[in-house]
Amino acid sequence: MGSPPKRSFWRKLERTCWPQGGEAFGPVNSSSFLSRRSRTGEQYQAFASTALAQLTRLSQLASNPGLLLPEQSLPPAKFEAIEGLVADILSVPGRKVIIWSNYIKTIESLIQLLSPHGTVALYGGVPNGERQAIAKRFQNDPDVRVLIANPAAAGTGFTLTAATFTIYETLSWRYDHYAQSQDRNHRIGQAEPVTYIRLIANGTIEEAIVQALERKAAMAQALLGDSSAGAAVSQLNKEQMCELLMGNHLPD
Repeated sequence: MGSPPKRSFWRKLERTCWPQGGEAFGPVNSSSFLSRRSRTGEQYQAFASTALAQLTRLSQLASNPGLLLPEQSLPPAKFEAIEGLVADILSVPGRKVIIWSNYIKTIESLIQLLSPHGTVALYGGVPNGERQAIAKRFQNDPDVRVLIANPAAAGTGFTLTAATFTIYETLSWRYDHYAQSQDRNHRIGQAEPVTYIRLIANGTIEEAIVQALERKAAMAQALLGDSSAGAAVSQLNKEQMCELLMGNHLPD
């Protein structure tokens, strides 16, 4: 008997609460960046560290500007979208949902926001020895209907088939994290179709990250027919990093 189908959607959100002067975190100047693209060896290793830090800042701003600018008082657009989606999903008795996010402060804010729905979390702030018990509670307790998780902490080793809906608050450019997070509730024991909803901030680096993940997913399917090829295609190469920071599409 085959696995139940996956259904994937993405929802674009307009950037709200974008900080004044936010362009300082935007794509770097193309001419100055192009001069770095030919660097190799130690020069590139030094540059890569700075580039990855900037990629992280761009992702944080797209997700939740308050991560970098605490003075931002309005709720992020993604929080409002998640609150509405969760209310719709849980309006059907018995449904459960997983929400994936990369950032601890965002996870902790979402725990508070969604606490009325019976919310638990798996992320770096939860001791390793307590994580399996939390996963089992989510699986088995009908009053626990929302799990908020970080793919680095909960992407492997957990069965979360009680959830038939998944929301991605943020996405990593690491395809292995993305594939493994999907496998938490689309696996042996899942009898229902699983719906994945990706929230994307319009006009931000998240659009390029989605394109990168889709290319890597297609590559994994072409190589082995499943997500086990993820580890081989999970890392950004030099050219892809350059294209991300310049705000362009990733190369094929």
